Amino acid sequence: MINFTRQLELDIGTNVDSLVKAQDARVASVAKSFIGYDPWERRKQYTNSAGKTSIYLDFVDDDDAERYFKQCQLLKADYVPINFQFLLSFGSEDEVFGFVKILQLANALNSTYVDSQKLPALGGSYLIPPEPGKLSHPRNIFWMEYYKGAMEKTPKMCFVITKAWTKSKNCWQEMGWAYDIRIQADHKNIIVFQDQVTGEELESGKPLGDLFDGYREYCVANFKNTEERHRRLNFTWRTYTERINVYSYIRESTLEGIKRSLEEVMVLHETELPINDWTWCLVNN
Repeated sequence: MINFTRQLELDIGTNVDSLVKAQDARVASVAKSFIGYDPWERRKQYTNSAGKTSIYLDFVDDDDAERYFKQCQLLKADYVPINFQFLLSFGSEDEVFGFVKILQLANALNSTYVDSQKLPALGGSYLIPPEPGKLSHPRNIFWMEYYKGAMEKTPKMCFVITKAWTKSKNCWQEMGWAYDIRIQADHKNIIVFQDQVTGEELESGKPLGDLFDGYREYCVANFKNTEERHRRLNFTWRTYTERINVYSYIRESTLEGIKRSLEEVMVLHETELPINDWTWCLVNN
């Protein structure tokens, strides 16, 4: 499997490189003219789940971070994810099938790319104040470009549908991208209903805007035109699944059941790559 992080380091450097650049007086001066403050002066420590502590530049919001890295540090990532065979979408905060189990699934599949583990080490990573009741985790200004690139190029994609997935506007954003991108015959999309009650809600035929707050948030955030927003709010689950190429449905609630079923689907698909070479994951909160 290609070393995604090492390849990107050639283009945009590491988080340490960004910190070094931030201490340059000229960069600090440009930052104050563009965003009104110097993020180096706001820098914060972050300790990940493995106990490793790192320093990150801190910004008021995502827009400031993007403007700073692109206009002050002149970062530009032209890297396009290739050679990945599988893309995994999931919500990370599910009470039953949360991030720990997602990581266990990733480890079981072997060589899994998880952006929350890989991207923080790269240039363009940062912190912003957390939403009420949540913790702040490192972000990267290029995550969307990488993910959409992988979605376009990757043959197989799996949506692990949990209660948390339906609550996340980011997960619905991914389904929205799939609605536009993953519609070719060679795009094999797999739906995993980890939570059966949620699966039944989705398949009830009711408008998604009537069922899920996360979906409504996604529509409000992405469709400013009132008519288009109303149209999207009335989409049903079938609206999406009839447009994208759903190769298989899996109804399993356990880690082992999901892993086993995914392996069986891959055998049916006669994939040419071994299971330890086919996964790219995105963490959504």
